[in-house]
Amino acid sequence: MANGKKGPKMDQKTVKRLLDGLTKDDAFRAKFESDAAGALESIGYTPVEGEALAGQCLQLQSGESLATAESIEADRAKLESSLVAVFHFDCPAALKATR
Repeated sequence: MANGKKGPKMDQKTVKRLLDGLTKDDAFRAKFESDAAGALESIGYTPVEGEALAGQCLQLQSGESLATAESIEADRAKLESSLVAVFHFDCPAALKATR
């Protein structure tokens, strides 16, 4: 990262709650698609001071949509690994719908 700050990361419990919500809860999926930060806050994520906010990094951009619950579940192990590690200013491709 250009500014020298580490990117956000989430603990394993938060990642599990996130992926459970994205695969099993339509209301949570809708919230995440429009307000990733609010969805993360609703499952107990609080950013560490000095880190970038995960909600900003994970927010889908205009024209993007969330991958299906089935697709996210199929890629769950890969997503769990990437979300507990430091990630950068882009939503993991496995969370986005392919066109």
